[in-house]
Amino acid sequence: MKDDEFTICPMCEVHLEQHTILDHPRKGIIQDVVHHVCSNCGEIFLSEEAFDIIHSHGRKEKIPA
Repeated sequence: MKDDEFTICPMCEVHLEQHTILDHPRKGIIQDVVHHVCSNCGEIFLSEEAFDIIHSHGRKEKIPA
């Protein structure tokens, strides 16, 4: 989905709020990833770009077997 498609929660039909994940190196959180949150049910929605950033970060953190 594109960022401009995130306006209303498909479950609650409530307007979504835009949030940004701030950097927290000790917890492995990535800096400046924009996502949308439903203020009613708490569901989190990621754009395709945000998902790709988070997904690629997780692959880098894995320890080889």
